[in-house]
Amino acid sequence: MERLRGFSNGEQIPLTVVAFDGSDVLGSASLIAHDMETRMELTPWLAGVYVGEQYRRRGIGAELVRRIMAEAARLKVPLLYLYTVHSEKFYGALGWKLQERTSYRDQKVVIMTYTP
Repeated sequence: MERLRGFSNGEQIPLTVVAFDGSDVLGSASLIAHDMETRMELTPWLAGVYVGEQYRRRGIGAELVRRIMAEAARLKVPLLYLYTVHSEKFYGALGWKLQERTSYRDQKVVIMTYTP
């Protein structure tokens, strides 16, 4: 929570959105400047998408991603990036496009882009 509070501004990057149900935190997603130390030329990134296990499969993750996409558009970001190990189809269904397949931190990853 402390790390998320540091990203709680809404007027610039970094920023984080959090989904709540009353006082329960359901999940969060962030818009950050850099997410891959090996690809510092790419910026900004959707990162840290997380939904608590008991809240998954309810559309919360998709809504968090859409909100970050909307925030990027509001901030006039021309191109948004993400990388994923397992969720290429999830992001593809939300309008993200494959940029490349590569390795990062000893894992095969997919870098995807979205134009707000």
